[in-house]
Amino acid sequence: MKKLKMAIIVIIPAFFILSAVLFFYCRMELKQGTKNELYIIENNVRLYTENLSANNENVANQTNVLASMLSLETATGIDTLINETLEKNPDFQAIGIAYNPAFLKSVREGHHPEFSFPKFFGEAAQGPENDRYSYIKYRDASGTIAGGANVDNVYENKDWYLLPSLLLTGRWTNPFVTRSTHSWVAAYGLPFYHDNVLAGVVSCMMPIDRLTKTNIQEDVSNLGIHNTRYFIVNQDGRVVYHSQMDTWSKFSLYSIADEAGHADEYEQIDKMLERESGTVKVHFSNRFFGDDLKEETSWYVFSTMRSNLGWTVVAAVNENAINASLCGRLIRFCIVSFATTALICAAVLTLLFHYAKPLYVMIDVAEKVAAGNLDVDIEPRYTRQKNSISRLARTFNEMIVSLKSNIENVVLESSARARIEEEQDIAQEMQESFLPGNQLWFFPERNFVLQYHIQISPEASGDFYDFWHINDDVTAFLTADVAGKGAAAIMSLAACRTLIRQVSQKTSSPEETLTEVNRIMLMENRQGLFISLFLGFYSWKTGTIHYCNAGHVPPVILKKNGNLQPIGLAENTILGICHDLEFHGNSITLEEEDIFFLYTNGVPNEFSPEEELFGQERVASAILSTRNMTTDRIIPELARALDTFRDGTSLADDFIIFGLKRTVPYIEDEKDAWDCEEVFQSIYGNGDYIIDNMLQKMGELNWSDRDIFAVNMAMIEGINNAIEHGNELNESKRVYMKCKLTKNTVHIAIRDEGNGFQESAVPDPRQRRRLTCPTGRGILLIRNFMSKVWFNQVGNEVYMEKYRSELI
Repeated sequence: MKKLKMAIIVIIPAFFILSAVLFFYCRMELKQGTKNELYIIENNVRLYTENLSANNENVANQTNVLASMLSLETATGIDTLINETLEKNPDFQAIGIAYNPAFLKSVREGHHPEFSFPKFFGEAAQGPENDRYSYIKYRDASGTIAGGANVDNVYENKDWYLLPSLLLTGRWTNPFVTRSTHSWVAAYGLPFYHDNVLAGVVSCMMPIDRLTKTNIQEDVSNLGIHNTRYFIVNQDGRVVYHSQMDTWSKFSLYSIADEAGHADEYEQIDKMLERESGTVKVHFSNRFFGDDLKEETSWYVFSTMRSNLGWTVVAAVNENAINASLCGRLIRFCIVSFATTALICAAVLTLLFHYAKPLYVMIDVAEKVAAGNLDVDIEPRYTRQKNSISRLARTFNEMIVSLKSNIENVVLESSARARIEEEQDIAQEMQESFLPGNQLWFFPERNFVLQYHIQISPEASGDFYDFWHINDDVTAFLTADVAGKGAAAIMSLAACRTLIRQVSQKTSSPEETLTEVNRIMLMENRQGLFISLFLGFYSWKTGTIHYCNAGHVPPVILKKNGNLQPIGLAENTILGICHDLEFHGNSITLEEEDIFFLYTNGVPNEFSPEEELFGQERVASAILSTRNMTTDRIIPELARALDTFRDGTSLADDFIIFGLKRTVPYIEDEKDAWDCEEVFQSIYGNGDYIIDNMLQKMGELNWSDRDIFAVNMAMIEGINNAIEHGNELNESKRVYMKCKLTKNTVHIAIRDEGNGFQESAVPDPRQRRRLTCPTGRGILLIRNFMSKVWFNQVGNEVYMEKYRSELI
């Protein structure tokens, strides 16, 4: 009986120890087995993606050839080249050329006399008589190449023309159905130019089944893993292709996650769309495959095409299916292990008895550690012996101490990092709240336009700008850079901005203002607060800028004749150096259509990926390149040139770009004014006649096509928002509209009978996770097309103004 009791005492712990070991081993094997299976699938997906990339790069190469010929004006044989391209590439569905309506109009008006039209415009090569012209060759159902010239086609709103013409770069579209063959295709469009002017877009179209042709589904099935499907998504997470092609446009990974209640897995989707290849685990539904996988875990094995198509191939693998193929093998292994252990226990029962107690203790401590209790250790009496178990116990104690120390360090580091990131976020929000905003301000009655653009670095370095009216004649403006970073710099920014505004109302010149501001700063013991600053007082009646430069980057003037006039280096030191500092000012007078440029040192001090400095020479070259642009396009163009130079590298510092243009005297002529006031039901299309009348009157007053297009889009969006979002398609509610058109301005007011909304609560549709969500797009579109946009306090009436482009 005693031996039996001893055997039970020894065998039962051994059984549990073996069970624990097998448990962890099985978990490891399941995990490793899953990795192995996913690795095999990943290789297949990557190989498939490489094949697709090579196929799709051929489309881009052929499009580049066509665009090059059109840009080099060697397009006399373009029709032959298109036919040869279609014959050599049987996978191509169609090739189209669409000319920029604005460019065609300028050609007809004689602005590009050297431009040579391709032969397919006609034997006389005089070009089309209207502002639209496209030339499309396609492969019909029988495989015969058909198509040709089309002068009546409206293509500006088609993705294959709109995206390349707006982005000014090659671009793939989402799939769409062609009107000629009624088949699913995707198009790669590329802009071509004449004399650095956008002349049009050339586009090659490929059937979706050709872009995605593969045997990957068969390869995945041969692995013996069930419930595995593959699909393709674009850069926005929208499903581009899968086995049920007719439903591609209804889903995106983000919307599927939302419907399944797993919006918390947006981060997994972002990771998949940002990396080239890998695997992520998800828990949301794959219902667009027709499978009920809503509550089951799946692995997404993905690989992104290296070509400019940018699509991502994904294989969805059910985790339970992978585990099922491994469980049988592990069960057999466990049975053999238990049988072997039983034989060993019978042979070494006596030896195990001596080590049973220390093992019990170690198991107990291990369970407490596993539960999160790190304030435990193995008693000294089990660690002092000179045997393997004692050494294991000592090592286990050391491991617990080391683990506890590491966890404490990680917690401290994580807390510190979180505090820093939170401070940076707060600093950026504070800095943005102090700024008027990136937009254009036009003061027609004062004959000047000004515009700011700021980009804030992740560390919020303290650059800021402001402008305000001192009196009916003088407008003050400034740009500044506060020393330091983060929240401390932003608080200094706020104090400095408020102080300068208050003092400027009591002084007569910028130098007096900065002298007094410097005195007050040092009198209040603001030690360490150093500010480089440019302050100007602009008189709109005379065009004179009376300024004081305190250690700021010197400004430049782009003269009306296209020459660049530098102002000179700073005449004063920065603020905050010493008490008895007296600042000196200067003045300069702008002639009509002169533009005054001012920027912070973050502009010339930006770096390219090769660590090359942007420098003052590139700044001057960028400004000169804008001499033929209207003011509303100049500042964004300079910011775009800087972003292009950085090529994706993070901002080294905040930067601000400022422009002030003295315009020609603004005289509003009411002689030809037109106004109307209409009320109509909330039915789509009811306001079209008002839009048609407005556009007709604008044409009679010789408004530019660009302005007419902008007003057309803004009115459509405003009316549709009132009908759909304001009145919620309730036909019993009315839409009230007032319009006034003069020679130089358009005034529009649209009111609905809805409950209104708060504009600040509308999310920015340009955020990555909002790209497939339409909310906010209409407001963003209106603000980009019109000169001024504001809402009433309730939020059910929008006011819009548009100034003639020639004025600004």
